[in-house]
Amino acid sequence: MHEGHRERMRERFLKNGIEGFAPHEVLEMLLFFSKPRVNTNETAHALIDKFGSFDKVLDADFESLCTVDGIGANSAFMIRLIKDTINYYTKSKWAEKPNLANTFAAGAYVLDMIGDQTSEGFYVLCLDAARNVITLKKLSEGTAYRTYIDIQLIVKTAINHDAHSIILVHNHPNGLIEPSESDIQLTRRVQNAFRELSIKVIDHIIVGEGRFFSMAEKQFM
Repeated sequence: MHEGHRERMRERFLKNGIEGFAPHEVLEMLLFFSKPRVNTNETAHALIDKFGSFDKVLDADFESLCTVDGIGANSAFMIRLIKDTINYYTKSKWAEKPNLANTFAAGAYVLDMIGDQTSEGFYVLCLDAARNVITLKKLSEGTAYRTYIDIQLIVKTAINHDAHSIILVHNHPNGLIEPSESDIQLTRRVQNAFRELSIKVIDHIIVGEGRFFSMAEKQFM
């Protein structure tokens, strides 16, 4: 009976893709590979019940996954591997030196690069004269809500990488992407520090929970 059910789900997926499948059904199919001879439907439901949603199942750590009935080490390992593989794939889509010609391209790039981070970090995105990426350099990491920034380190990083322009980048793991007053003040201090240099500070982008906020686009700078 299980094999007939599995075959029907496979045929449905191959014919129509993943759209239309409920979250527990997607998990059920994934578990086919780590639990080849048992009904995975109940385990899939147990995962959703435990963590609340499909994305939170993939975000769960190995030890937490292993506490769910029906999830052993192999299944927990597979789920963790799937999540990290998704992140690896997302980052590898970008060319070695992608061109960030506009705000949307820059926002999409930094979302893919750091959108999965769970602690707040501050980065400098260095660009050449054609707005191709030179490097995305992490300069500081703090708690989920606060990080400390050395403006001289930002200047040094831009100069050392021969940047024509830079974009300041940081993430808000709590999902609130609007800039705080300290974000605005920091941006202005960085702009002042670069005013005597031939390097432009063209944006400050904040990312969180799959979205981004451009301070330049919203005229905060």
